[in-house]
Amino acid sequence: MELYEAINKRRTMRQFLETEVDFEVIKRINRNNQSVELSQGKTNG
Repeated sequence: MELYEAINKRRTMRQFLETEVDFEVIKRINRNNQSVELSQGKTNG
């Protein structure tokens, strides 16, 4: 698969903003991602 074809088939897109994000928000998102991974049986080891 060509690189551009793979990029075009992506189902998610990221939009980066030039505003700062509060670090507490980043920590909350990280905690939520970790709990999802644990519920799916994924571990860090």
